[in-house]
Formats: sequence, structure tokens, C-alpha cells
Amino acid sequence: MNFRKSRLIIVLFVLLQLIVCSQNHKLSEILKKIGKRYNGNPALEEMLVDLKQMKAFKNRPDEEINDLKDNVAESFALHVLGQSSVKFRWIRSAFALASLMDEDMTAELCGTDIILNKYQFLHYLRRARISIERITDETKYSYEVLLTEKDVLNTIITVDLTSKWGFPAPVIWNVTAKYSTKESQNLYKIKKIVVGGGCMDHGRVNHKYTQSEVRRETLENFQRNNGHVAFRNLTDILLQDPSRVREEATDKIPSLWLEGLDDNPGFLNITVCEYENVDPSIRTKTQFLSWYKRFGQMWHPKENDTDYIRIQPLNVQKAKSTFRITMRLQPGKRDNATTFDFDFKVTIDVNQHGDLKVYITRLEVLCNPMIDYMDESLKAIREVVTENFLESIRTITPPIPWYSSVEFISKFSNNKSIEVSICDVGEKTNLTQIEILLFHRGNVKSVELKLYRIDYDDIPLPALEQSYFRLYTISSYSEKTLKEKLQIAKQYDMDNLKDGVLSRIKNAADIRSVLSYDVNEMDPSVVAALLQKALSYLP
Repeated sequence: MNFRKSRLIIVLFVLLQLIVCSQNHKLSEILKKIGKRYNGNPALEEMLVDLKQMKAFKNRPDEEINDLKDNVAESFALHVLGQSSVKFRWIRSAFALASLMDEDMTAELCGTDIILNKYQFLHYLRRARISIERITDETKYSYEVLLTEKDVLNTIITVDLTSKWGFPAPVIWNVTAKYSTKESQNLYKIKKIVVGGGCMDHGRVNHKYTQSEVRRETLENFQRNNGHVAFRNLTDILLQDPSRVREEATDKIPSLWLEGLDDNPGFLNITVCEYENVDPSIRTKTQFLSWYKRFGQMWHPKENDTDYIRIQPLNVQKAKSTFRITMRLQPGKRDNATTFDFDFKVTIDVNQHGDLKVYITRLEVLCNPMIDYMDESLKAIREVVTENFLESIRTITPPIPWYSSVEFISKFSNNKSIEVSICDVGEKTNLTQIEILLFHRGNVKSVELKLYRIDYDDIPLPALEQSYFRLYTISSYSEKTLKEKLQIAKQYDMDNLKDGVLSRIKNAADIRSVLSYDVNEMDPSVVAALLQKALSYLP
């Protein structure tokens, strides 16, 4: 029996003894006996000290405990307020709040099924404070302590914040803490946090906290759609020709709505979540459309999911309104892949340029705190690339030059630049170089894809900026004719290939097979060599 097991058995035995003896009102006596019997065991001594301290704590008067809870709840509220915006002295409050969280604490967000651990929640807070305006002396906060057991503190904290988008963004934290005597800390440690309030960035928006000049009419419209407007309604007002909505492919993320982006860069503000950078840089319209195209290569609606988009109003005014668009999407090509929510905050302006049209003037792609984008992309990229590989192969009439099956990778590259390493050829960064080199070596082959297999057993996680995956293919190839090789040798000025072909011409039939109808199209040196061979075959 190892030390850990023996220690667990001792602790279990002690607990059983405590339970029995506490029922017989002999707790203090048994603690003394056990303390003497197991004197010298650090783990046991620490546990006994904790039990004594907890017993002493629970014996303190109710009024004293209530005062303690009130003071602790207020300190929690001040730290929640203090860490809420990067435009304030947030660091001290953020560190204090983190130190008050138990290592096993959990957090829930805005009525979703998202459950975060301590470190995910702290990462979420890092991003959340970016979107909040500066806290001032006028910023209001409140807290309420609920009635619970002495060793449990449950407080509701409300902070009236303002979004950097210009409208109220109140937050409500339901905090549950447990009194801890471990390591003689003697304080309430946060075990659970449920975040609510306006919920402007994640989950279901609470319209109790939204502001609208036309709130009643707006909410009535949204209530008809279960709290959110139909995505097509938004697309209709952004398109000059609403009938074009029918052009949207149902198996891809929608793109027509982006035609509403303002063309004037002075009126357009776009940011895209970056996992490691909590304050992403502003992107131009062209940069965003490029990002969105690549995003659509990886993420798509689940098959037959007709309700994967919802739109919730955050702030509705007569001339300017802000919405949050949520898309439930699936990565890769596998039907059983997990779906995730992606949120886009969008502001639309009416008559921005005096033309009575509607424009998107602000767009922010938010980070889902549960997604490690690099990991999910690496796990799904292999089937996405493979599907594109197969599509590129299907568009070419076989037999297919093998290098055509490599060229498709350029659509996943930056600036069409890729590096290819092929067997004994070595590494090259230009497909034309590879093509010429292999022709020069006489390896002029075409392929016909027979089978393929994606390797899912070798996924190097956590993902790095540079990674890899394996795709295995089985192909049959057809040898190019001698005539085709001579044509290639002429086109690329490949003397070695030409000499290799000429050395394989052994008879008159071979000569006839390489002759063109127009001899002028042929390499003069080849014509001369063929003539010499023909003369040598004469009897």
C-alpha cells in the first residue's frame, strides 16, 4: 500500500469517527484523542486544524457573520466594478478577484450552456473589459446578500456599465462563495459565478436592459420571432434587390448581407476577434471580406439546420440600430462535428450619405470563450483541404498531370506562395519549378485518383502557428507518349528529356509515332536525329 492510499484511508477513518461522535455530542473529545493518536502526520494535522477553525467559525454569532458577509460582498462588488474596463485602473481589481476564486470554480454565461473554468473565465473577462467605456465616480453598482448557511455567501452584484458602442451594458453577477479555512486563509472563496444582465456579447439578450426609442414596437416585432428578428429581414433592407436572397446557398454561411458594408472607409469600423490579442486591429472592408471568405471555407451550417441564425437587438433607434447576429456553425466536413456559436455585432445607419439607403457602419466579430480557434481549425482543416483537393481533381478530365493535384493548395496559402517537398526532388516554393524539374528528369506522368485516406490519428495539439496533417492517396498513372514528351522538351527547352526520348526510338514505327503532321512544328534537331535514325534502319 503506497503512502497516498494509506493517507486516504486514515482521513476516511477520521471522518467516519467524526460523523459518529458528532452525533453523540463528543466532537471535541474525539478531536483530542485523534490528535494525540495521529500526531506527526502533517496532512491529518492540517485537516484537524481546518475542522476546528470551521467549528469555531460556525459558532460565531449570526450578527457577526452577517456583518462579515456584507463586507465581503461589498469587496466583491467593488472588484467586479474595478476590473470592468481597460479604460480604468483595472489590474489591481482583476488580480484581487482572481485570487478570491477557488481553483475549481465555474462560471455560466447569459443563459447558455457554456460553463467556463477559472482560467477560461478570466480570459473571457480580459475580452469583456475591452468593450466597456471608462468607469467614473458616477458609475453605479449595488449588491444584495441572500440568506444562506454561515459558511456560504451568495450575493447578487449589479454594475451599470456603458458599451463602447454607446448604449447601456449592465452586468449582473450571481456569486456563490464558500468559507475556507485551508492554509489558515479563513475567507470566502468564490465557487460559482452566473453572469447575466444585458448580455450584449453572448447568450440571450435581456431586453429589460436595452434602450430603444421605439422599444414597444421593436420588441413586439422581435417577440413574434421568439425574441429575435429573422435574418432575411435584415438582409432584405441591406440589399437593393431583396429578391436576390434566393441566391444564397443553404449549405454555406450567408454573404449577401455584407453588401451592406459602407464603401467609405471613413464611415466603416471593422474588427475581428484574435484569440491571443484581446485588442484586435481595425480591418479594411477588403481585408474583412477576405477573412470572411476563408472563414466560410472552414465553418458552415450543419446539414438541414434551417434555424442556425438568430438576430437580437441591442440598441434600436430611428437612425441607427445595433444588433448581434449569432450563427451556429460546424467546422470541416464531418456530419458529427460539434457546433459552436459565432457572434457578430453590427451597427446599421439609415440615410448615412443622404441617399435613403441602409449601411453597415460598424462590425465586430466576437470571440467564443469556449473555442480554441487554432485547435478546432487544425482538427478540421484536413477534411476541408481534402474536399477542395477532390473538387479540383473532379474538374479535370483524366488522366490528370500529377502537379495539378498540388496546385489547389495555393487557395489556402498567403499570396499564392507555397512550399512543396516531393520525395527525392527536394523542397521547392514554385509549382512551375517543380513541373520543369520533374519533366527534365523524365518523370512526366499523369495520375488517376483511385483511393484516398485522411489521417485523424496524428493531430499535434495544442496547435501551433505552423502545423501539418497527412493525406494519403493511391493513384494509377499513364505514361505520356514519346511524341508528347518531345513536345514538352521543345516547350521547356529540355535537352536531357529530348535525348532520353530519342534513345527509346528503336524502329520505323517509333519514328512514325512521334512525327507531326506539320514537320515545321517540330524541333529541327529532333527532325535531323529522326532522319539519321531512319537512314540507319535502311537495309
